[in-house]
Amino acid sequence: MGLLCLVATAGLSSAVHATGSTNCLPTPEFLVDASPDHFILWQGMTASATVTVTPRNGFTGTVKLEAVNVPLEITNPSFNPVTLDVTGIAQTSTVSFRISPTAAIGLYSLDVNATTKGTLYHYTSITVRVPSPEIGISSDKSLVHIPQGRNDATTITVKSLYGFTGILDLTIAITGFHALTPPTASIMPRSVSLINGGAKTATLTIFADQYATPGIYSVQVMAQSSSAAATNTTQILVEVQGPDFTLDAKPPLLIIPPFSSKTIPLEVNSTNKFTGDLVLTVDITGYPGTPPSFRLTDPTPHINADQHLIDPITFITVGPGSFIANITGTSGLLAHYTLIYLDVREVHDFSLTRDPDALTINRGGPSVSSQITVTSNNLANTIDLSIDCYPNEITANLSASNVSLTSGTSATITLTVSATRFTTPGIYGVSIFGAGMNSLSHNRTFVTVAVISTTPDFDISSNPETVTMKSGDKATTTITVNPRYGFTDPVNLSTSTLPVGPIASLGGSSIVGGSGSTTLTINTDASVVAGTYTVTVEGTSGRLSHSEQVTVNVKSPITTQHPGTILGLAPNLFYAIAGAIVAAIVAGVGAAVRMRKPRHEKGIDGGRALRYETF
Repeated sequence: MGLLCLVATAGLSSAVHATGSTNCLPTPEFLVDASPDHFILWQGMTASATVTVTPRNGFTGTVKLEAVNVPLEITNPSFNPVTLDVTGIAQTSTVSFRISPTAAIGLYSLDVNATTKGTLYHYTSITVRVPSPEIGISSDKSLVHIPQGRNDATTITVKSLYGFTGILDLTIAITGFHALTPPTASIMPRSVSLINGGAKTATLTIFADQYATPGIYSVQVMAQSSSAAATNTTQILVEVQGPDFTLDAKPPLLIIPPFSSKTIPLEVNSTNKFTGDLVLTVDITGYPGTPPSFRLTDPTPHINADQHLIDPITFITVGPGSFIANITGTSGLLAHYTLIYLDVREVHDFSLTRDPDALTINRGGPSVSSQITVTSNNLANTIDLSIDCYPNEITANLSASNVSLTSGTSATITLTVSATRFTTPGIYGVSIFGAGMNSLSHNRTFVTVAVISTTPDFDISSNPETVTMKSGDKATTTITVNPRYGFTDPVNLSTSTLPVGPIASLGGSSIVGGSGSTTLTINTDASVVAGTYTVTVEGTSGRLSHSEQVTVNVKSPITTQHPGTILGLAPNLFYAIAGAIVAAIVAGVGAAVRMRKPRHEKGIDGGRALRYETF
């Protein structure tokens, strides 16, 4: 776009008269573009694009379209129409062209010139790629989480693109940073045959044995053709999860009056069977004023596998200010932290109470409830309510998610708790948390829930849970059905193995009377690939169903010397040959050493000396 400026001026020595004016007017102009402007075409194919001429700044006129700089691989370019009468709105034309049947694989372009009878000229380009036969590859999972001792599978899909036909070999590469023991992976089938436009799938199984190093890994699956120069890869990120713990403090924001204290639960959870001692440290920073002090109930707690541990922490305030408490938990190389924001100031609060504070529920039975009362302490406020259940096997609901209170009033809501017939009997907790929307104040109360059972049931266990064997060998483990709560019905057992390889069989497919054991035998032949497999034993009895998993580690066979031979010879023959060799050596030495007749010589001291010669 340009500007056409008409300027009227007066001489410096003459008076200025209103004989003209200064006007800057935009130059009439147009734009040209093509859509689409990029094509992927095979030899002999035709295509078309829309060429649009858009006027600007009041342009009107006739625009002529022409294809220039056309390579030999693009033939017969034509426009319909060739000229466009632009009278205030955009006008379009269709350009058509063909790819030569003999065009080589590559990238080509043609330019579309748009010109007027005057001096205006613009162009746009259309690019064309003539592709070689290619393959596409994708995975139905981009991120996989695998605990140590487990495995997971993803589906790999390969597709024929641009006329590809042939056999593809599928290979795997695993990379990770500073991994002592990375996970392993296998893919079945290892090769697939594609026809033009076809697609095939393969199953990628990723194993993380119990010694796999926790961390993030990249598993790349490459599809490569030997007959055509076609290759492509897809990537799956794998997180190997080892024993670990989580650290959390609720709520993340505390409002505490000066010269007072506040205690909140510091929650520690074991994940993936983590067991060990933790070291908890607290660092409080902020301004202005003196940071609060703290008191941890247990600075070095011990946590067992699958345990939910509450370690209360108390903050003791002095003067007002804003502070951040950084609580860090470490155990060996593992470290996690949580932040708590401490707002020390005068605040009107509210209280939470429950009645009753302990509930008992029969699993699979009717729900039970407790009344939660929210009381305002001299402040109108809206209180948002939320709950946490741990362990997370029970169901709990509040009859309302918030309550609005005026100064000095209270409201009561109902906490309802239920447990399914699959809930493990034991002690559970429901934490009810309230947060004030107006004052940022908060409070918490706690209801204990005891889940009991009067419904007969059973569970399944194995001993040992993990077996290790060589290809071609077999191993056994004992499967035991344990009755619970008076269960006496028969239990039918079945097995399944992932990935396919070892063959599992049970000594008995049914346990009579709801209690007993049977032997699980796992057989492998020499063709079973070394790796980690999972045998699942499922027990069913009517509507009840439980399962147990047995981990099978298959190692490659190691060739050793047969214990009945010495250097490949029978013991009797070996010792006979060895004795003969020893006798020959002794006889040869005796023959080579003989004593000659003594010869008298004068000794150093003038006496007689004897000399012996040996050969």
